Amino acid sequence: MKVFIALGILFLTSCQDYNSNSADQSRYEEITFPPGASTQLQTSYRIIKDRCFVCHSEWSSYKTDAQWENAGLVVFGQASNSSLIYRLKNFSPPGDMPTGAYPTMPNSEYQKLLDWVEP
Repeated sequence: MKVFIALGILFLTSCQDYNSNSADQSRYEEITFPPGASTQLQTSYRIIKDRCFVCHSEWSSYKTDAQWENAGLVVFGQASNSSLIYRLKNFSPPGDMPTGAYPTMPNSEYQKLLDWVEP
């Protein structure tokens, strides 16, 4: 009986939304944008967060259009000159970003990024 109680306590105490001993918390925390941040920026940020931050964590601080542009990742109105867009679809072979075991970005998400960069 003591074994079942111990297992029950262990199960109940181990249930949480993220592993507090790792960086998983960032996947669940609420994102706060500055006032006036466009819906397109917010949507794009969430896509990039889900797809890119695992390798490009330094991008997580870019919460305004100006920050993305100043970092040299986005040239608004010129998707073809935007490093972020190039990295996603023009590596050799095309679309091999992200690398390794991470899934390629679906076209629907890529299109949302294009709509943000070149409305």
